[in-house]
Order: sequence, then structure tokens, then C-alpha cells
Amino acid sequence: MNIISISFAFSINCFRLFGWIIDHPEVFPGSIRAGRKDFAMGHNEELHIADGFTDQIMYNLPPELDSGYKEDPVVSRLYPSAVGYFPAARYHYVKRALGSNENILLYVLYGSGTIRLKEDSCVLGESDAFIIPAHTPHEYFAAAKEPWTLLWMHFVGTDCSLFPTEDRHVVHIESSYAKNKITYLFSSIFRLLREPYTRGTFRQISHSAETILSEIYDRENVNRMDDQNVNITNIIHYMHDHLKVPVKMQDLVDYSGLSASYITKIFRSNTGIAPMQYYLKLKMNLACFLLAEGNHYVYDIAHEMGYSDPYYFSRIFEKVIGISPSEYRQKGGGKKHE
Repeated sequence: MNIISISFAFSINCFRLFGWIIDHPEVFPGSIRAGRKDFAMGHNEELHIADGFTDQIMYNLPPELDSGYKEDPVVSRLYPSAVGYFPAARYHYVKRALGSNENILLYVLYGSGTIRLKEDSCVLGESDAFIIPAHTPHEYFAAAKEPWTLLWMHFVGTDCSLFPTEDRHVVHIESSYAKNKITYLFSSIFRLLREPYTRGTFRQISHSAETILSEIYDRENVNRMDDQNVNITNIIHYMHDHLKVPVKMQDLVDYSGLSASYITKIFRSNTGIAPMQYYLKLKMNLACFLLAEGNHYVYDIAHEMGYSDPYYFSRIFEKVIGISPSEYRQKGGGKKHE
């Protein structure tokens, strides 16, 4: 059996070029059963198929190997109990009224489908990932017109808590590098599961499974932090440009298009203080610079900084800096004009 080397950038149809798809002993026949119509979600087909798709790949790990997984300190951290690839999975439908004992990762390569958890539902499209938490009743099904091509994994282990298994939100993968890496890691697991079951094999599978989750969720955190960094940088630039005029929280909201609560959140997480506190520190730092020059009256600086009342300015200055403007200028070596 020849193993064909392929580029990450190729379509997922390259899975069909792998020699290990041919004569695949772990592919299970699908079960076809009558199903209800669901016009609201676009799921109006009469057939429901759990598996058995053309060129699918599916592995359920033998239950007797489970104890071996749990005994190994590396493997037991996180490992798949089942893993698969369902291409163009028309009529795909799964319902578990009591949920599963494992967490379930669904990653859509192409097409779309719907997931329902109790009263909530969401649509997964191309490059979307979602974790169904363990012991959560659920159902999911492929779209009628463009059914999803799906990579999926049931997983358990002590490291599951490191990932947002209970968050129940869709993660969209933007990076081409991340998409290719996730696809490669799944193909690596499929290849390893065709080899003899050894401790080393299980450790490699475990590592690949955890790397898949890290690629999805750690990258999401990085993307969120990148967004935060861009937002907070833009707002701080706005603050710097408006140090000599009064700025209110609503001005930051109007400028950024972000909510006041989100602005406060990113400022507290990145600076440790609220945005208006940060603005006042910038404003008073500029006042310190002007005071240190020694050639301005305090009331002139107050007016220059946008304060009509110099006494109010002095109280704010002392609250932020710790000493009065006059004391600061004396310590800074400037000339006293009052």
C-alpha cells in the first residue's frame, strides 16, 4: 500500500488519496432509519444516517484498551475514544437523549450542519468547531442542500478541563495554517490507529488529540487577545489625542463602537485599572510635564488641560499623583509663580 505525500493546502478530498482509506477494516456500515421533518432548521429529509458514508473513516477504540489508556500518565491526560471523517455526509443525523460519556469535538471542513443542545441550537459552517460537553443531551444533523464534511472526535482525560468544554460556543478558524494543521493531525491519528496498538502509539495519538484542541482553542484566545490589543491601542491613541479636552466614557464608546462594559473589561485585564482612571493618569502625566517646565501658572495649566476650575484640577491632580501641583513643581525644580 503506497502512502501518497500531499500538501496541507490541498482539498480534504486528498484524504481519498491515502492508501489507508482503501480496504479500511474499521469503517462501520451506517444505520438508516426513518426521521422526523424539521423545516425550521432546513432539515427536511426523510432519511437519517448515523454513519456509513462513502469514503468515510471511523475508529472506535476497543473497550478493553481503555484501562491501558488510563494507566499511562501521558495518555490519560487526554485521549480519543472514537474519531472519524465523514465526507459530504448527506442525511447525517445523530441524537443522544442522555448525552455521551465523552466530550465530542465537531470540526466542519465544508458545508454546514446544525447542533442542538436542549433549548439552544447553532449552525456550524466551513472551518467552524464546536465541543459538545459530556453528559449533555444533544442532536446534530447535516444541512439538506450542502451537508457538512466533518472531522470529529470523542475525547476524555484529566486535561479536558484545560479546554472550554462547557462553554458551548462556535469557534471559527481563520488561519489557513491552523486549518491545515488540524487536518494533518486528524490524518496522523487515522494513520496511527492502523498501526499496532502500543504504548508509544497511544502516546502519539494522545499528543495529536491534545494538539488539535490547543490549535483550535489556544489560537482562539490569541485571536481574542489580538483583537483586545488592537482595540485598547486605538482607544489609548484617542486618549492621547484628547488630553487637553474633557473626555467621557461615552466618547470612548462613540469612537470605538464598543460597549462601555467591554472597554472596561479590556482595560482592567490589560492595565489593571478602569479606562477613565487610565485617561486621568495620562492627563495628569502631561500636567506633570508642564509643571516641571516651571514657566506656567497652575491655573493656566488647568485651563490648558480642559478644566475651567483650577481648584478642581488641583484636587484631581493630587488624587492621581499623590501631591499638589505646587508641591510637584517644587520637587521637579521648576519656578514657583503663585
